[in-house]
Amino acid sequence: MKFEKFKSNVIKWALEKKIIPNSPFDAQYIKLIEELGELALGIRKQDKKVIKDSVGDVAVVLVILAGLKKMSEQVFVGNNENNDFMDNFQELCGSIGMLPRYTEPYNENRESMKYVISYCLTLLKKVAEKQGYDFMKCCELAWNEIKDRKGYLRKDGFFVKEEDIKNKGEN
Repeated sequence: MKFEKFKSNVIKWALEKKIIPNSPFDAQYIKLIEELGELALGIRKQDKKVIKDSVGDVAVVLVILAGLKKMSEQVFVGNNENNDFMDNFQELCGSIGMLPRYTEPYNENRESMKYVISYCLTLLKKVAEKQGYDFMKCCELAWNEIKDRKGYLRKDGFFVKEEDIKNKGEN
């Protein structure tokens, strides 16, 4: 699967689930931080399954954030020449930390946000590669996991998976 197809699939899915346009940036940003934390845990534990899953999940949420800001068509994955894993991971964390600066009430600089999201995706790709994984295979894994997912969007903008409702009684 190519990144453009992945992006298109994720946006279509998020529209069908009403995440776009109904989930606020804050809810998706919290989801992004959750997925980034899972990636960090997977790396620390050297858990291959968690790393691959988390790389794809972070990519999904970044694409959804771009969709919420109506810039998903402009978001891309570039190349990063830096081969130092920790530099790339730390830069990814820092760049994700900057995303709220480009939203209201602080700023609505769409051009800057587009580049920060694209840079995050580029760094995420490099992190996956340094861990020995193909970025697009991680994205495809995440897509295959969510494409048939059922659930609902809570009033606060968080999507609740059907299996979470059944297993934990979350609402």
